[in-house]
Amino acid sequence: MDIDGDFLLAVGCIRNHGHILQSVQVEVFEHGAGADVEVDVIRRRAGKISRRELDDLRRFLKNPAEYYYRNVLKVCFNDLSDVALEDQEVLSPETLGKHNILDTILTAQLGGRGLASVRPELGARGLAPLAAPGDVYVRDCWTKTESFLSARMDGPLPNTDIRALCARLREAKPLRVEVEIGGRLVCGSLGVTVLEGRPVWARCRLWPIKTRDLVSAWPAHLLLCAAGHPTHTLVVGGETTPDIRYFEPIANREEALRELGKLNDLFRQGHSDVLPFAPETSFDYASQVSELGRQQPPPDGEAIQAAALSAAVRRWTGSKYVRGETADPYLFRAFGDQGPTALSGFGDTAMAVYGPMLAALKEC
Repeated sequence: MDIDGDFLLAVGCIRNHGHILQSVQVEVFEHGAGADVEVDVIRRRAGKISRRELDDLRRFLKNPAEYYYRNVLKVCFNDLSDVALEDQEVLSPETLGKHNILDTILTAQLGGRGLASVRPELGARGLAPLAAPGDVYVRDCWTKTESFLSARMDGPLPNTDIRALCARLREAKPLRVEVEIGGRLVCGSLGVTVLEGRPVWARCRLWPIKTRDLVSAWPAHLLLCAAGHPTHTLVVGGETTPDIRYFEPIANREEALRELGKLNDLFRQGHSDVLPFAPETSFDYASQVSELGRQQPPPDGEAIQAAALSAAVRRWTGSKYVRGETADPYLFRAFGDQGPTALSGFGDTAMAVYGPMLAALKEC
């Protein structure tokens, strides 16, 4: 339970008005005795509206099981499966190191720095391989980054290249937005800019787009639209070829508020127990349902569910070439070898998180 100033004010109100406590107990019992629900009820009875930061919701949606263990139970698990041995010299960096190299080069190019000033920095930070192999690798990353930034975007910004988008985003001042959902303010700060006469918020990085990038952008998009700032939200990624996906503005604020409220409800549920949900496994289930549902004529419901479950199980177990989500220490401790696919509510939760997002998502 989070103890902060708002909560202490609410407790003081209850002590002075004994009748409030009884109604609080009844409502907590009706909703389930989760700490997050209890604090919300106490605050509401005290006439005090609390806040939930957008970043909390986004972290939760990336991996609800990890969020539950780390933020509710205060338990952390270490995953060392991708960490290279300290005394092992490699000619090509592992995944995290490669991401850091590309991010450093991207920032350097946007800031007008040259390759000669970046190579020593990467070596000093231990990111790039040593000597000639490192020089070749960094030079290749530099060339890829130049090509990425100079690529033009189709879709909502056909006359803008990625360099111009990133430059405008770096200059954008954070826009503070908030909406009230269920007696709590959901709020966040987002750097919105204007390009080609359109308000734009974007996530941009030189890396293949992952599920977590999309599910992080979606609640931000909903919050902006629900707060009366209908915005084009872009997710820009890729390595050799830019990959651009986007959400168009939602003009109906009530629609955006309703979808954001559904995600907020899942956030509250995820404080009482682990949701039957694994990010990639659930995404493959929802993607299969959405894809098959668009076929003409669509398969029957049982065939769609069977195909979606099969795709989810494959993603959970993985293969010789693709690591399954069983390797995630939080998901494995939550669901064991069998995973979440056999649990009640798995399909419904997957569609609640990803269904509306996939329906709104467009690609250039």
